[in-house]
Parts: sequence; structure tokens; C-alpha cells
Amino acid sequence: MEFKKESLLSQWKKKKENKQSGHTITKAPKSSYFPLSNGQERLWFLQQLYPGNPFYNYTEYYTFKGILRLDYLQASLLLVLEEHEILKASFIYKDGKVSQLVNSNLAVPVALFDTSTLGETDKEQKKKEILDRAANIHFELSAPPLMRITVLKEEIDKHIMVIVMHHIIVDKWSMAIFMERLSHHYRTFLVKGTSEASIPEIQYTDYAYWQRKATIPEDQLEYWKNQLAGDIPTLDLPFDHTKPLKSTFKGALISRKFPKELSNSLLHTAKEMEVTPYVLLLSVYYILLYKYSGQEDIFVGTPISNREQKILEGVIGFFNETLILRAQLSTELSFDKLIRQVRKITMDAFQNKNVPFEILVKELKPNRSLSDNPFFQTMFLYHTETPLPSFGSEVEIEQSLFDLGISKFDLTLYFAENEEGLSATFEYNTDLFLATTMNRMHDHLLLLLQAVVADPTINISKIPILTAEERRIIFMDSSPQKNPWSNSRGIHDIIMDTARHNPNSIAVVADGTSISYAQLLEESDELAKRIVSYTQGRKEIIALALPRTTSLIVGMLGILRSGCAYLPIDTEYPTPRIGFMIADAKVPLILTQTALRSKFETFKADQMYVDGLEPVLKPGVLPTNDLQDMAYMIYTSGSTGQPKGVPISHGNIINSTVGRLDFYTENPASFLLMSSISFDSSKAGIFWTLCTGGTLVLSQKHLEQDLEKMADTILKYTVSHTLMLPSLYKLLLENVAREKLKSLKTVIVAGEICTPQVVETHFEKLDSTALYNEYGPTEATVWCTAHKIEAKDVSGKIPIGKPVAGAKILLLDQHLNLVPFGAVGTMYVTGPGLSGGYWQRPDSTAQVFMANPFSEDPGEKMYYTGDLGRYRNDGAILFLGRRDQQVKIRGHRIELAEIENLLLAYPTVKDAVVHLENGSKDSKHNPILNPDPEQLIQFMSTILDDEEADELLSGIENLTTFQKDYLLEQLENLKV
Repeated sequence: MEFKKESLLSQWKKKKENKQSGHTITKAPKSSYFPLSNGQERLWFLQQLYPGNPFYNYTEYYTFKGILRLDYLQASLLLVLEEHEILKASFIYKDGKVSQLVNSNLAVPVALFDTSTLGETDKEQKKKEILDRAANIHFELSAPPLMRITVLKEEIDKHIMVIVMHHIIVDKWSMAIFMERLSHHYRTFLVKGTSEASIPEIQYTDYAYWQRKATIPEDQLEYWKNQLAGDIPTLDLPFDHTKPLKSTFKGALISRKFPKELSNSLLHTAKEMEVTPYVLLLSVYYILLYKYSGQEDIFVGTPISNREQKILEGVIGFFNETLILRAQLSTELSFDKLIRQVRKITMDAFQNKNVPFEILVKELKPNRSLSDNPFFQTMFLYHTETPLPSFGSEVEIEQSLFDLGISKFDLTLYFAENEEGLSATFEYNTDLFLATTMNRMHDHLLLLLQAVVADPTINISKIPILTAEERRIIFMDSSPQKNPWSNSRGIHDIIMDTARHNPNSIAVVADGTSISYAQLLEESDELAKRIVSYTQGRKEIIALALPRTTSLIVGMLGILRSGCAYLPIDTEYPTPRIGFMIADAKVPLILTQTALRSKFETFKADQMYVDGLEPVLKPGVLPTNDLQDMAYMIYTSGSTGQPKGVPISHGNIINSTVGRLDFYTENPASFLLMSSISFDSSKAGIFWTLCTGGTLVLSQKHLEQDLEKMADTILKYTVSHTLMLPSLYKLLLENVAREKLKSLKTVIVAGEICTPQVVETHFEKLDSTALYNEYGPTEATVWCTAHKIEAKDVSGKIPIGKPVAGAKILLLDQHLNLVPFGAVGTMYVTGPGLSGGYWQRPDSTAQVFMANPFSEDPGEKMYYTGDLGRYRNDGAILFLGRRDQQVKIRGHRIELAEIENLLLAYPTVKDAVVHLENGSKDSKHNPILNPDPEQLIQFMSTILDDEEADELLSGIENLTTFQKDYLLEQLENLKV
């Protein structure tokens, strides 16, 4: 290896030994008031911003087994307070300045509880109540003592002690000192019946005074300016919920112990690579974050105890400083090279740690937010657990992890090492993550650790991270189980067979007229013969250009029965677009009506009229179809260039329709078709309904513009099923009487993002109607995922569901690696619904239809959708917008569609489009970049819910000046 022989620890010790004697800490001048250290000032400030929140309570939990002398414990506690003045400190804000005051003759009460006489159930419940109340106490920093001790007697020989202090007076190192001194005095009392305080040479107030007088090393400040230069990206963690505008710091802990064998292997690997376990495990954490976020520039915070001088090693107080560790990752990076990088950035950070975090914020001026740390969203900690001090031979002591229900950051990973091996704990924000996500994160972490132990030179992009369960869900067979049409060779054969079995049933209703299945069969047969007499049996693409009448469906079926494929053309399309499609598809014949003769006579294609049919003198034999034959072709919108034809085979559309029999519990008795026949979404209603004997109701042109008329149509024809845009469905629900919609059994929304507002409105108005969300590009034949929406889905993004109709959805990174659950990936589709490619565009086809690297069939293709998604814990996919609709602003990934949806949720906004422009950096003349604070607060109140708005805004007049200024600064930084 290329690592230096000198260990991180030895270098750190040498650096401490080289400290100049002029930096030695001496006693502060005598005074009643002392300055706060930089770290204390930060904690005090944060506590003022979040009054009443116990997020900076420091809690430790101990169990004593044996005979515990409570009188000796209390007496020992008083002696520890006498030794360490910081434990008697309070913090006074006066004349714009905060000072700490050491209070003399201060006692810390020990709250005693006895549950030993209760039954087991009552005992556990009472225990939880007592300990939760003790740990979540609110400390008023101006009212000492900032420490509480609770002792609970569970049995005559079993006690629990919970020590709670505000972090402003203690850190983890200090707690070890506290317990050592407490146990020392307790043992002395046991032996002698008395004990005496031993006052340290230096108190924490001396350190705070010295630190505030010290100058900031210019070379260290320059290091951090260089290290943190450029954009500070926000880490894209796999949140389950939308991040609130203001953090509540609600949290939880989930821990796991690693097998002894793996723990030993990790420690051995670290030794072999000549790094500390801290560096090795931090490197693995970077890989985990890289796998989740797909980002290459990753910031992680880590605490360090700032006790450079030996004289401070026995002093209790808050010495923690926060270091920012910035790593650069890439797919070309191997683990051993990452190790070297992390070792260097860690060592450099430790060597430049004398710049307080607050100074970095002030100097670098990062973008601020009430929901995020200015530099990082995740922390990493590693510590070696030392044996607990003895409280004498009559009692054994154990320490346990205590979950405070708090998370200071979005995510924190703690590694601990003890005699039993390594363990990992995730502290996570419960406003953002579910417990199931954290358990899965533990699974991913374990896989990474096992991989780097097996091969420390492995490329980080090749490290497997998907669990067996995730692979099972991703590659689960979604092929339909119900397939009554397995022998059919054409979609029209199924419709014809249905018509023969239901001749008198109404097949199609349009504009007040209807035709039976027998009429549909008869008229399409006559039309098919006429088409065959024209094509002479050639399988052509025939344009279908008819208004929304029963003749439209007759024409469609007639073309299919002639062995040809139809190209649907909306008669209202602009002439140039129609001309392009007819020419591009090489259409020889346009099936239309006499009233539209003039619209199509300029095109190089013959016309045939459905309303001018004459008996065919020499009818040809209707040809048979193969599943590979084209059934129809849909042209894409052309929003990113010229429209491209997507040929859909009979096999494609049969498979798609069979999938509906499998996924939906009930076939449509009456389906209201809102979509234009030129959109692929129309095929869901047309073929599903006609293949199963239902009635297809063609909506009148622009029916969506008259909601009452739409509702009347649903009522008149007892419509059971329909598919429409979620935004249109929401308008329908909000503006028509519920009674008119009571026949609806199934509503499908598709074509745009389904918002929680749509779902909420649906369950308020039509809670007995099943609501489904479908997704699928034209290239995948109408749909490839679907989700039955439940009322509980309203709390987050609405899933597009799991694969259907034999499809598989692969979420891949830019290097075509499967992303883990929770991570964002680009959606690729494969399966029997996939089109063979674009019509006569081999280059375009090759760009997005590519070999499926996860298939054993070398000929199987997958389609690049350009859509972003991620797996929810249950395997359902969440749609996250188009890759080309996402932008980054100052390192933040912004989904323009989500902003549009937020605006659309506002009652007076009818439509919204968000567009990114590069504006001038001079904000003096830009009222948006320099909003009036009151206007900004008013705007913020419109996008927060009532509870959040009240919390953020109602008490603004009661805030101190610095609190109000800070709040306004944060709101302004949002730059709405």
C-alpha cells in the first residue's frame, strides 16, 4: 500500500506535543460572569430559536444490579458539582450579551421512584412514563441546575439511573469524567463513610475565557475557505416524506450489532490498509450516501473533542467542535483509493480544527434554511467504548442506549466498538424517514461492509447493495395470470368473438346514437372487405381520420379486420402535422367521411369514406394476422423534436389488455372514453371494454370543458369506468353533485402527476369508488405500472405502482447499475408490451431501445423513458418527474413539476408553468430576490399548513430582536 507508516493517532499526538507553551490555558480573571465558548454560544443560540425543544439534551442510561446506597450516590453527586463549576452554571442574556454564571451552593435533586411493588405490565408502563418524562425535560438555560438525575427502583436489587444534562455543559468525554468521579466518591464513601472534593487546576470557564481571547489561525481559515469553495450541494437522501420548511428535530434510533467475525475482519482490514477504523467506516458511509444520492460531491459532519492541551483532559464541559469532511466520489474510484482520500481529508480537517463552526458560517455565508444545516445534512461518529467505572463489589453497572425521540440532523450514523465487536446506530429524523427505510439502510450498510472486506480494491460502482428481497421485488414476474385469449392472433379477433357472444348488447354510444355488437360486427366486416379490395391483401398503414362517432370504432375495427394497421389522426390537428404523419408513415389510404373530403385532398393519399360505402363487387378474402403484425401506430408529441411513430403490434396490445383482466377486479360495464383516439391512453378504454363486452361511451368533443355535461353523461349511461387526467378528475369532483357520479366503480387517472390533493378530494367525495393511478409511455403500450390508491397515500407522493402486464421496471443510475430502494434512478421498461422501436428511425431507436443487461435473452430490449423514480418500501414506484425537467440551483436539486403542483394547490391558481432563467446577480433591482419581509412571511403562510404557519408566524412579535432578524434572514434566503 502507499499509506504512510505513521498512524493518524501518532500524528495527532505529535501535533499536540508540538504545541507552543505560549498557548497554555491559565486561570481567567475573577468575575461573576464569564464568556461562553464558541460551541456554547452556538448551542445557546439554537436553543433560543427552538424554545422548549429538548433536542440538545444529553442523556445517559445506567442499570445497577445489587445493593445501591442512594444516600452515598447523592452525596457523591454533590462532590462532583463542587469539583466542576460548569455543572452549576446558568446562562444570562443581558444588554445584548450572553454570559455564564457559576452559582454557588447549588444542589441537583435526585428524583426517586419505586415501581418494585407493581405488576409486570404496570411496571413497564410506569417505567416508560417516568423515563420519557425525565429525558425530555425542558431546560431553561437561565435557571440552574441544567442537570437532572432520576433513579428508578425496579427491584430491591435493581435500579435504573437516567442522567440528563443540557449539552451546553457537557459532552461525551465529559460524561466519562463525570461517571469516573461519581464512582470514585461512591467507592470512597463505601470504605470510609466520607469523601472529599478534588478541585481541578482549570475550570471550563477558564477555557471559555481563553478561547474567546485567542485569535483565529489565518492559515487554518484559508484552508477551510479553499476546502469549502464552490457550490455546497444538498445531499439527496432517500426521504419517505417531504421535508418540512422548519425542522421539528423529531427522531428515533435503530441499532444493529455486527457478527463478531465481520467486526474482526473490518478491524483487520483497517490495520492492513494502515488506517483507523474511523477512516475505513467513514469511507463505507460515503459509498452508501453515494449509492443513494448519485452525487459525487458529498459533505459529512463529524464532531471532535477540542482538548488539545493535557490540562483539559480532566475538565468537564462542552468541548465539541464540528468538522466538515468533503469527499469526491466517482464510478472510476476503487475503495482503496477512496480510503486514501478520506484519510487525507480527515487528517487535514483535524489539523485545521481551530476555526469554530460559527466562524466558517460567517466567513463563507452558505445558503441558510430553517430545515437544514448550512453545510451538511448527515453526521458520522465513531467511538470505542471503555469499561464502566466500578461502584464497588456490591453492585454491577451496565449502560444502555436511550432513545430520546430526537434527531439533530436528517441522518446520523454512529459506530461503536467494544469487546463484543462493532455495532452501528442510525439516528434519523422521523419527519423524513420511516423505520422500514432505516432497517433497509442497515441491510445496505452490511452488504457494503462485507464487500470491502472481501476485496478492498473493488470499484465502488461495482459493490452490490441490493438485498435479496429487493431483487425479488424488482425481478418479480408480473405476467398476467388470467389469459382467456392465448390463442388469439389479433386484437380484433377477440372483439369479434365477444360480439358473436353478445350480439344484442350495446357496443358503442356516441353523440346520442348507439350500435350493438352485431351492428359493429356487420359494418366493420363490410368496411374490411372494401379496404381489402383496395389493398389487395397488402398489410398497409391506413389513416383513421373520423370525428367521435360510432363510425370511428367501426372504422378502427374495419381496418384491423382487413389485416392493416391504423394511424389515428385527430381531425383538429394542424394541417402540417397531419401531412407529416401521412407522409412519414407512407399512408396510401385515408379512411374518413365525405364532410372532411377537402381537409385531406391535398395529401398524397387516396380517400375512402365510411358514409359512402357501396357493396363490393369482388370482395377479397380477409387476411389473418400474426402477433408480430402492427395493429396501430401512435405518433409522439414532438415536444423534443419531430414526432416519431411508435408501431404497436397485436401481441403488444393483446398483452396490455390481458394485463387489465389480471390487475382489475371488475371489467367495465360502461366506459366513458375522454381521450382522443390519437393518444395511446385511449386504447385502455377501447380494447378493454370491447374485448369484454362492455359499452364504450365516446365523449363529445371538448366535453371536459363542460363539467356538468360530463357528469350528466356519466349519469345517463351509468358509466362504471373511466380514465382521465387527475387535474380534470379533481375539477369534476369539486364542481358536480356526488349523486351524478354514483355509478362510477373505477376511476383511473393517468397522463400527469396525481397529487395528494386529488386523492384527498376523491375520498371525501367518492370513497366507495376505486381509484387507480397508471403510468406508461407510448413505447410500452399504454401502461406498465399501476397502483390502487388508498386513503393513507395522501400523506406523501402518490405511487405509480408496481409493474403490470408482464412489464419490468428497472431503476438505473447513469452507468446502468440498479439503484437501491430509496435512491433515485432513471426508469427503464422491458417486457412484452415494449414496442420494437420507432418507425423508420434506427438512430432514434438505438438511443433509447437498448439491450437489457439483466436478461439472459441477448435479444431482449429495454426502453429508456427519461423519467425519474424510486422504489417505496413496499416495492411501489414513486414518479419523480422528467430527468430533463430537473434543475440544480446552488447545489439543490429542484423538480420544476413539484413547484408547479404546489402552485396549482393554491385555490386561485388555475394553471402554472415554472421555467428556470439565469438572472443577474445584482439583486438590488429585483424585487423577487429582495422581498419585503412582511410580504414574504405572508406568502410563506400560504404554503404552510395551519399548524406550521401558527408555529412559525404567530409569535413573531414576542421574539427577541436577534431571533426575529434570524428568522427573516432565513425566509429571505429561500428566495421565493
